[in-house]
Amino acid sequence: MTRHRDQKALIRQRMLATGEPYTLARRAVLTSRDAGAAQPMPGTANDPGRTEASAGAPRRVRAVVLKAMSSHARIRIAEGEPDVTLRADGAFDLVPGYVVDVELEREWRHRGVPYASGKVLGMRLDVRALRLPPIPLHPSGTEHRAAILAREHGLDATTAEYFREWFGPDVPVFAMDELAYVHVTQRDAEAIDDEDIVSTAVDLRDAGDVDGARRILMDALTDDLRFLDAHAHLGNLEFERNPEKALAHYEVGVALGDLSVGPEFHGILPATILENRAFLRCLDGYGLALWKLGRTAEATSVMRRLLRLDPFDRQGAGVCLTDLSRGLSYGVAVGGAP
Repeated sequence: MTRHRDQKALIRQRMLATGEPYTLARRAVLTSRDAGAAQPMPGTANDPGRTEASAGAPRRVRAVVLKAMSSHARIRIAEGEPDVTLRADGAFDLVPGYVVDVELEREWRHRGVPYASGKVLGMRLDVRALRLPPIPLHPSGTEHRAAILAREHGLDATTAEYFREWFGPDVPVFAMDELAYVHVTQRDAEAIDDEDIVSTAVDLRDAGDVDGARRILMDALTDDLRFLDAHAHLGNLEFERNPEKALAHYEVGVALGDLSVGPEFHGILPATILENRAFLRCLDGYGLALWKLGRTAEATSVMRRLLRLDPFDRQGAGVCLTDLSRGLSYGVAVGGAP
């Protein structure tokens, strides 16, 4: 365990020094360790790959946000081309999965990697523009409507009737593909709990290193924006301090999930199936953020949908619906605050 803690410390140190994603920093640290020699950090005085900047006429581009930190963002201007590290005011306000319009004022390369500086002109959510394949759904049997309804307790009459009208006698059960819940590095190679992306981020957050947690989750999304668990946990990092930004993170996860599970989806995605939990977390966070922002009608609709997708209610949507129907604010329902 000590070796893994030391290894993670070296990875975080390299990430801070280089700006590299977690997966690249981890690979470099392991390669250096196996080789038995330290490698020069990219961008430092000992780095032979530093290059001079080149400038050209400003150009406007439309790109996909892959990562957003305090002083820079990673964007993808065109599929098949290298991602660009963008340095711009307001980079921290960008959200992975959003489409952004940028005016690039200066462009250069470092060790063959493209960089740019410029201005952010606008940002919007348009998951169709991302051109990502929907997350596959895998059939996992059926449930009887009667059994689902029997497990529900304390539903108001409107919600109970909603369930009866929505579900047929037999309700198909589905599992989302693991790419929504498990990071690509842990799908393609053996992984141990100490190196789990989300668990590492949660550990950093609990230790007070919110920036480190954010960096790891952001880096995970540069590998695949459909890693919904990263969107959910990025929203969790922002929820108390900035619910508007938390809402945006959750909304991306919901929109990406909706490519597979649209509003007219008539199956269920129970949280008893692990792979479904990331999408359900995004929905839950989305509904809670709407509620916290006073958008109660929208929050009610989201919570009702969450309960419909997971009738066994691991997220506690039924309790939220009860409090919403009583007209309680989020602060009163959760903490008793006015």
